Amino acid sequence: MEHNEYPKHMHHPHSQRGKTEKVEEYLSDKKANWQGTPDKYPPVLVYNVDQEEQHRAQGYYTIGSSSPEAFAQAAAIPPAPDYIPEEYPKWVGDKLVHSAEEERELAPKRGRQKEPS
Repeated sequence: MEHNEYPKHMHHPHSQRGKTEKVEEYLSDKKANWQGTPDKYPPVLVYNVDQEEQHRAQGYYTIGSSSPEAFAQAAAIPPAPDYIPEEYPKWVGDKLVHSAEEERELAPKRGRQKEPS
């Protein structure tokens, strides 16, 4: 894994959510008519320096920061030494099984003769 600065999210201080409202009149095909306003200055995702500079000129800003050092430090955290993964319960197809025995019973019904791993 390596640190990548992009893509990153940018926000605008005057961001506003759009509004939607139902109009009581109905169209000829009996579907409700909706009206509203779009979002103003919605959050954006930038993929390179040029896009970041363009949005920054429009008033957008990034929240927080990302650095290769912080990424390396976060990536170097080892898992807890006492962590033991639990295999069951788990989904097998559309059935929830609670043990290896239940999974073996389900295998012939699903057309597999494979032992659970």
